[in-house]
Amino acid sequence: MFALAAFAFLALRLWSLQVLHGAEYASSAQRQVIRTIDLPGTRADIVDARGRPLATTDGRLVVAANADALGGLALHGRWHPSASGLGTLGRLHRLTHVPVGTLVARIRVSVARSPFAHAVVLSRALRAEAARA
Repeated sequence: MFALAAFAFLALRLWSLQVLHGAEYASSAQRQVIRTIDLPGTRADIVDARGRPLATTDGRLVVAANADALGGLALHGRWHPSASGLGTLGRLHRLTHVPVGTLVARIRVSVARSPFAHAVVLSRALRAEAARA
């Protein structure tokens, strides 16, 4: 008799969790999804025992694109630019003289590598080009 009552209690509790509170727990789980974003850190100079620099770093201008704002993933998982995204990439092409196809390919590689990080489309942007933008 006790086993039957315990089984009935567990079945009732399972029904409560699934039917009555299922949507609440599902939305709570959606809010708690963890995303990993690769963020390159700045590095300090490497110096010898006397404080002389052995290796130094210099700042570099890059052009990073938000892939979600410029397009989206198709059903098969490959990134495609939207019409407005193509327009933006066309303006970037006129500034940098990098073909739009190359920019799209770099975004696709970046999205495949790290889908939540910004896509670096130009890793060595010239200061004059950045000033005109």
